[in-house]
Amino acid sequence: MLRFWETEFPNLAPEKSDSGHRVYKRKDVENVLRIKELLYDRGYTIAGARKYLSKSRGSKRAERDQVLIQVRNGLKDILTLLRRKT
Repeated sequence: MLRFWETEFPNLAPEKSDSGHRVYKRKDVENVLRIKELLYDRGYTIAGARKYLSKSRGSKRAERDQVLIQVRNGLKDILTLLRRKT
């Protein structure tokens, strides 16, 4: 099943060892569990699960970018305050 899912879900791509064995990292296992949940527990089709995962990746990326913007603005404010005190 895992090999099939690797062909269907581009975000599921474990590295291979020198001997050719798949090496699943924590992120890969979390992806497998998420795919399993979508397919078996929630009843998604493979296409639907793929679409759901790609959409959630986009929203996570947007959230991360928003946090980075807030941190950057906060750092600029701190730098401005420090420059005023010198």
